[in-house]
Amino acid sequence: MTHQAHTQVVIVGAGPVGLMLACELARRDVPHLVVERRSQLSTQPKALALWNGAIEAMLRAGVDRREFGEGIALRGGSYWSRGRQIATIDFAGLRETGTLGPIVLPQPEVERILLNRYRDLGGEVHWDSSVTHIDATGDTATVSTTCAAGELDISCRWVVGADGSRSTVRTHAGIAFDGDSYPEDFVLADAVLAEPGLDAEVQYHLGPQGTLVVVPLPHGMHRVFLCRPDQPDRDSETPRIETINETLAHWGLDRFRIAEAEWTSQFRVHRRVAADYIRGRAVLVGDAAHVHSPAGGQGLNTGIQDAANLGWKLALALAGGDEKFLLDSYRTERRPIAEQVAKLTDLQVRAWMMRAPVAIGARDLLLRAASRTGLLGRRIVPSLAQLDLDYSRSAMSRAAPGSHDAGRPIPDALLADGATTVRLRDLLDDPRPLLLLRSGMTDPDTPHFMPYLQRSFDRSVNIRLLAPAYARPEPGVLRDTDGLIDQWLGTHNAALLRPDGFVLATGRLRHPQRPDQSALVQVLNRTVGRSIPAPQHQN
Repeated sequence: MTHQAHTQVVIVGAGPVGLMLACELARRDVPHLVVERRSQLSTQPKALALWNGAIEAMLRAGVDRREFGEGIALRGGSYWSRGRQIATIDFAGLRETGTLGPIVLPQPEVERILLNRYRDLGGEVHWDSSVTHIDATGDTATVSTTCAAGELDISCRWVVGADGSRSTVRTHAGIAFDGDSYPEDFVLADAVLAEPGLDAEVQYHLGPQGTLVVVPLPHGMHRVFLCRPDQPDRDSETPRIETINETLAHWGLDRFRIAEAEWTSQFRVHRRVAADYIRGRAVLVGDAAHVHSPAGGQGLNTGIQDAANLGWKLALALAGGDEKFLLDSYRTERRPIAEQVAKLTDLQVRAWMMRAPVAIGARDLLLRAASRTGLLGRRIVPSLAQLDLDYSRSAMSRAAPGSHDAGRPIPDALLADGATTVRLRDLLDDPRPLLLLRSGMTDPDTPHFMPYLQRSFDRSVNIRLLAPAYARPEPGVLRDTDGLIDQWLGTHNAALLRPDGFVLATGRLRHPQRPDQSALVQVLNRTVGRSIPAPQHQN
């Protein structure tokens, strides 16, 4: 017997990206279901690195900061060629941003953390549920699943594919997944080394015969990652430890010899980006939308930020916001990021694969120069951390002309909230968009339009007044401790901030202009779907 169900969103896949999206929907009270063909969380530690941008997204979703304590905080990395160190990369600059990361935390732990958070929010995954058919071509979508209890047809407004590189959702939606594969085989082993290993540092050993990457893992383990064109165990998905050790000895890297392996794998690496992220009522996130080299640990992090970008937009679209305005911005913001990540990781892999002496010499010279001048730390590290994402070209970011930094990360400012000092980004723990307004102390127009804004948006937007540092503390009024927000706003008196940590719009609301005629408030109307006409004359 086939049972029927209805919800707003069906998430296919309960890996870290699907669980992250589920948390974003659950904390906004969006009805949804998560279906997963597995019977439990994955035990394979595929991804390892959590960079700052993804950790910030998880913290906004309510994950306890202490959950990341089991990970290894990385201090930096080093590059070696022909047995000599040629470059170093330091992550100290990231610590100055006040964010957490990068850390090494295997994927099963990330999934466990997100599943626990999801359960805290009242959610539960439908395990052992295989998707058999999807129709996302109409005004609603239908997802057919089968499980031990029987068959279930779920009607929904949106179906989200968080189901990996072989995505069923992408296949049923008919979205192309073009790209190519690297000719080399990649081998990895999570293992105990025979000799003492690395302490909070990633090492890259680049040689004419292949590349070795060594990453410290929790509990004294290490990941040994080999890239070579002539893998002896090419026909096996499980390489032999003896073969790996023979290769390390042949390369003069016997100090990384494996004593005991907990998990080994051999695989090909692909570089693909979905032709579109949305088709009909189907949306793609994570590996369903993009796959690329594991260089730099970008895959998991890009997927988590996909979910952070999509979650609030889905919620607001379902609550009455402008669906096209919101969902089109997911497509136009996240697909270019995936293309950038694919290019960055491709450059790294091609540097690993160099075999010609002249090419190796040029690569080593460039790495030495980039390290010596600090270019690696200034340019590459922020890209890896995904703290410098730029959505300024999306239509959403251009909807309010004249805005400051629309589509860019919010300023890192300290504010006083009563007797407590908080960072501006901490206010985004509230899942609603944040509207900052200069208080009447510094802007005489604010008292005139504040009643309209409260009447129109108080439930759907977190509206906070901003006073200068010298102001007397008042309940609900933030004080600009270091004056950074005041300086950033300039002549504007309002800033609308997205729940995912980016600027949506800034502007100047003037009296006696009707506030609903300002570009910023019009963007707000389209975003949250709450529009109450302002009176023609305001006192």
